[in-house]
Amino acid sequence: MATIREENSLDGEFKYMGLPYNVVKLEVYNPDWPKQFEQEKEEILSVVKNSSIAICHIGSTSIPNMTAKPIIDIMVGVDNNNEYDSTTKSLISIGYHCLGECGRPDRIFFVKGSSDNNTHHLHLVTKGSSYWVENLAFRKYLRQNSKAANEYQALKIYLAHKYRDNRTMYRIAKSYFIDEILQRL
Repeated sequence: MATIREENSLDGEFKYMGLPYNVVKLEVYNPDWPKQFEQEKEEILSVVKNSSIAICHIGSTSIPNMTAKPIIDIMVGVDNNNEYDSTTKSLISIGYHCLGECGRPDRIFFVKGSSDNNTHHLHLVTKGSSYWVENLAFRKYLRQNSKAANEYQALKIYLAHKYRDNRTMYRIAKSYFIDEILQRL
C-alpha cells in the first residue's frame, strides 16, 4: 500500500514538508500548503527585482483536497528568457539550487531544501510558453472538475505504491493522464 501521511500541521507549523530526492510519499491535503506557497512567494518577490514577474502555485498541493507529495511546486514566469540569469541569481540567494532544464528545454528547474528533504520545486519559465499555459490549464481543470481530480488522485496513490522509490517513473506514469486531459482542453 502507498504511504500516505494523514497528520496535518499543528499550531500553524508545517508538520511535514519535503521529501528526500527520488522518494514518493503522499499526504492527505493540508490546508497549510497554500499558506506555505504564499510565504515563499513573498520571499521570492523580496529578491527578484522584476515588476512583471508572475508567481503561481501549481502541482497537486495547489488543488484543494488533493493528496500530494508534501513539496510546494511554484512556477515563476518572466517575460522572456533573457531574464533567466538575473532571476536565477536571485533565487540562489534565498536557498534555491538550480538543476538546469532537467530534460525540459522550456524551463529551468530549481529545488529548495537539502537532498534528503526537498521542500520546494520551482519552475522558471517564460510567460505564455507551452509549459506555462499547460500547467495553469491543468490546475484550473482539476480545481473545476472533481471527477477528474478524484481519478487523478486514485492514479497517484496507485503509482506512489508502485514507484515509491522512483520519482522519475512516478512522474512519467502520471504524464499520460495529464496529457490526455490537456488534449481535451
